[in-house]
Amino acid sequence: MKIKTLLCCLCMLLGVCSNLKAEEESVILRSVETSRGTMDSRSLQIAPTASHDGRTIYIRTDWPCDRLYVEVEDVNGMVVFAGTPDSLADTEYAVEIPGNGAGAYTLWVLVDETMYVGEFEVE
Repeated sequence: MKIKTLLCCLCMLLGVCSNLKAEEESVILRSVETSRGTMDSRSLQIAPTASHDGRTIYIRTDWPCDRLYVEVEDVNGMVVFAGTPDSLADTEYAVEIPGNGAGAYTLWVLVDETMYVGEFEVE
């Protein structure tokens, strides 16, 4: 009888712990006019997607990207990250925001010649 109680408690504990797992929150990216001011309307534009899990930002593209540049600014306009993100797979990249604590950030993603911007908060 004690073994059944122990097994039930362990199962309940596993169920609770699996619900505590952090989940990625989506970052909505929108296209920004480039310095040239013209966009090629003849080809299909596929925007990258972004999400964050705490202070880690994930950027996903539908194709392997050779020219990907990312900037993250805090609410005061100070750049906290600028450069090429770490590659997790052919089409998935990650950026770790340095520091700790909560804050609001702006994400700038340059893919080839198209700039995307999104805003998110870290709690």
